[in-house]
Order: sequence, then C-alpha cells, then structure tokens
Amino acid sequence: MKKSSPWGTIDHVQKLASGMFQVSTPSHGGIKLSPSRNSEMPEGARRKGGWYEEDCEWALVVLQFPEEFEAEIRESAARTAKEYDPEGYTAITGKEVALEESWSLRQRDFAERSKDLLVVTSACGAGSAGFPVVIPEGKVGVYARRGGDRTGPEQCFLVEESRYKTRSEFGYVIQPDDMTV
Repeated sequence: MKKSSPWGTIDHVQKLASGMFQVSTPSHGGIKLSPSRNSEMPEGARRKGGWYEEDCEWALVVLQFPEEFEAEIRESAARTAKEYDPEGYTAITGKEVALEESWSLRQRDFAERSKDLLVVTSACGAGSAGFPVVIPEGKVGVYARRGGDRTGPEQCFLVEESRYKTRSEFGYVIQPDDMTV
C-alpha cells in the first residue's frame, strides 16, 4: 500500500477483505482496491487506481462485493449508489434507476429543463444590505443567471417570499411576473 492517496497522506489503513482496504487521511478517505479486485469492477463503475472515495463511491465496492459486508451496509450502499452514481449502480446490478430514486438524475433533469431559463443563484431577505433596491417585507431579492450558470451575466428580481419558498430542491426558476430590478 502506498503512503499517499488521492486525498492526501494516509494515516490509517484497515483491511476489509482480501485486496480491499479502508484508508483514512486527515481530510478524507475511502476504499482502496487491489488491481485484481479493481479489475472485477464493471467498467462503468471502476475507478482509476482502485480508489473509491468515502462519501459515495464506497457504495459501488459494497454492491460489487456484497458477500464482504453486512446486510445493513448493503442496503445503505444501494440507496447511496442510486442517489449519487446511478450509472455505476446500473453497471453493477443491471437495473435502471428511476428519476425519483436519484438526486443526481433529478439534478441533471432540472439543469437540462432550465438551461435556457433564469435560475436563482443567490438570494437575500427583507432588510438585507447590498441589494440594488430596498427589499420590502414579503419579498426576496434574488440574483438569477441563465441556466444557473454562475459565470454568466446576472439579473436582479424581487420575488414573493411565499412563492420563493416553493422552489424545487435545485432552485427557483424566475417566473414571468417576478419583478425585474
């Protein structure tokens, strides 16, 4: 095992199974698979060098090698992979992931549907300093950009607070009757 990982210098290693190690660094960690174990991962789920980070990619290892893990961990892995790596989940299981099962798929769907619309990139409430106009009670001052692209030109709007509270999990799309500032 090397002394470094994609997340920095390794300070702890725990063997999980043959050719499978849990690695930790001061800032992050994950699972390291040996070359032979990594070659057993389906191409759509395989990570370069056998490194699977601890936030989401660990789930792919558990799905591919379920016999090495307890049932509770396998269930958590299935949920995690569906949410954050639906293609990896499908590569391993052969089962397609539905839109409602996956945060990643819903986020991509939102991005595609709103790519030509103005999407809020930041917001401030009544009394906030720095917005181009005074924000009255019951309104939210928002900055919006085409497709939510933070590098594009921004526009300012005043939005009804009650409407803004109903935004989707990925943001608020400016409506025709929102007031341009």
